[in-house]
This record gives sequence, structure tokens and C-alpha cells, in this order.
Amino acid sequence: MKRRFAALRFFEDENLSDRLYWYLCELPAKEGDKVLAPVGMHDRLQAGAVEKLIEAEEKDAPYDLRLIKRVEAFLGARKLDADGTVCTEFGGQKYDRKRYTRFSVALYAENVPQRTDTLEEYGVTEILGREEEPLAEFCEKLSRAHGCVLLTGRTGAALFAGLLDLARGDAGPLLSGGAERETVRRLQEKIL
Repeated sequence: MKRRFAALRFFEDENLSDRLYWYLCELPAKEGDKVLAPVGMHDRLQAGAVEKLIEAEEKDAPYDLRLIKRVEAFLGARKLDADGTVCTEFGGQKYDRKRYTRFSVALYAENVPQRTDTLEEYGVTEILGREEEPLAEFCEKLSRAHGCVLLTGRTGAALFAGLLDLARGDAGPLLSGGAERETVRRLQEKIL
């Protein structure tokens, strides 16, 4: 079976920018495109440029298929149209000079879509915000959720913003909203 492989150069990381790294690439990427891919043993997302694309049989892969990672997404904010409701993906947000938040943890929309088919296809397993709850309860539910969570309403917006603060190292907004330190720690592991 033929697979598509991309050679990436991680231009924002001086420790990696001197060589190419091979990834499976299921996106319709072209040479020169900027993408996000997991790096290192913690699989933290970093931005890379596609320098070369090849198609090869699995036996001719440019890197051991048992160890190769996948390109996650194109660089840039992702929006999902869920039956007319625009949802913003939390993943792909830059939180330090070279790393980006993980995908499929949380989406935000002002309102819950009438139909949730598109959300289910995307991997949304829970919706928080149909009823307003304290921020601490939203934090706890998101920290324990399996799959992606849709955040809505004022509290959902506050949590979405608080997650970005947390990714940048500032747990203050979530802690002052009543979240417990252990919950904040779980959230940090989930998003980075």
C-alpha cells in the first residue's frame, strides 16, 4: 500500500532546523506549506515547513513506520462549520516561541448548533455550556473528558481564554475561578 510522506524542517526551533524529519502526511499539503507536527518524546506540536513530499510503498518508507509520526494540521487557526455555527478549535494556538497547543481537546462556539452531526464526526463527546455552571465545574469536566469538548456560553468563553493563559504558564485565571490545582495540572497535561 502506498503512503504519503513529508520531510519537514522545523524553522522555529534552532535545535531542529538544521535537518529534515520524515512524517506521514494525510493532508493535501504541498511543498512550502507550513504545518504542525508532534516533536520529541512528549509529542509537543511545532511548526514546520514541508520541504519534500514522496509517495512510497510501506516497505520503502523513508523512516521506520513503527516510529513515524503524523502531520497534525496546517498552521493557522482552524474553524469548523457545524451546521451554520462556527466553532473555533483550541489546538494550534502558539503558546511559546516554538510550541503549539494540542488538537481535539476543545472547541468554542457562542451557541450550540441545532444539529450536532458535524461535531460528532469531528470527535466531540461532550458539550459544556447548555446550562451556565461555575468555571471550576467546567474545568473539572474538561480535565476528565475523553474526546473533544464543545465549550459554549460565557463560562465556555472564559475557560477557552483561561486555557490559552494556562498554556502560556499562567494558571491564575483558572485558579481564581475556583479550579483546584490538581484539575489545572490535568488540563495543562491535556493541552500541551
